[in-house]
Amino acid sequence: MAALPAFLPLAVGVVSGEAVAGEANLGTLRYLLVTPVNRTRLLAVKYVSVVFYGLVAALVVAASGVITGALLFPVGDVTLISGSTVGYGDGLLRALLVALYVAACLAAVAAIGVFVSTLTEVPIAAMATTVVLVLVLEILDSIPQARLPRPVADDPPLARLRRPAARPDRPARDRRRPAGAGSAGWP
Repeated sequence: MAALPAFLPLAVGVVSGEAVAGEANLGTLRYLLVTPVNRTRLLAVKYVSVVFYGLVAALVVAASGVITGALLFPVGDVTLISGSTVGYGDGLLRALLVALYVAACLAAVAAIGVFVSTLTEVPIAAMATTVVLVLVLEILDSIPQARLPRPVADDPPLARLRRPAARPDRPARDRRRPAGAGSAGWP
């Protein structure tokens, strides 16, 4: 699965950059828009096709990795990054879930690519812009100073639901009380 973070966004960027700009370059987009088709539906179908391409690509990479690993190494319990071991079936399920997660991430790349593809008639420009934008965002994400502040980025609504289970030592009525706050004014 080493190809997942590098080559799959490149492939999805190329396909999504070609989605609209390729037809505009060939002149077929004009004929397509003459027919009574909703433009939103046209873009949605193109986006879904690129997302499906990303899903199939992620599953093919994961399946080829599992098959190659089964041919080269003994099949048995799978050791996770944490050091714990799980059964082979559970390991296959986890590999499938990782591939689906990667496909969901590639859907974001596809959205950027289809958007950029609508801005130009030159497919190579849309492809290059999509790939460069994704690479710049990955580089910025690796720089701690360029990230969002942690309380904003790590506080989605689901994390708030998870928080009481993470701190079972505090009574239920005190869970919303900030650290160091006195009892005055807090339920």
